[in-house]
Amino acid sequence: MILEPRAADLDPVDVENALLRAALGDYSDEAAILLLITSGHWLPQLQHRGLITLDGNVDGEGLWAHIAWADLDGALRIGTIIGSSSQRWVLLAAAGWSWDSSSRTVRCPAEQRSHRRRRFPGRRSTATGGASRRRGAS
Repeated sequence: MILEPRAADLDPVDVENALLRAALGDYSDEAAILLLITSGHWLPQLQHRGLITLDGNVDGEGLWAHIAWADLDGALRIGTIIGSSSQRWVLLAAAGWSWDSSSRTVRCPAEQRSHRRRRFPGRRSTATGGASRRRGAS
């Protein structure tokens, strides 16, 4: 019985090469993969948690691999993959670049939050035009 190789069974360098081979020619996908490779934090987690899939030897040059971008948000929420706040921003930036380049309608969680108005503690609403602040200042 011949089993298909899994990303978790490969050397990290082989996974990086397979991801880059599949992204070749799509500049935003290439940028997303290169960002994750240079950050060094995410690819090992994605590899061992099954979020990288292998497509096999598509072009005769070697394996191709893809990241399951649509599954990253759920994996972060339930703790399958973890990282600090700054590491999460790197992952979300890479995911955003990749999603922008495809026809999928998946939205990056950062984009979903960006349309909401931010409220900062200690600041008053601007709905009153700041009238209460001006009255107190005079």
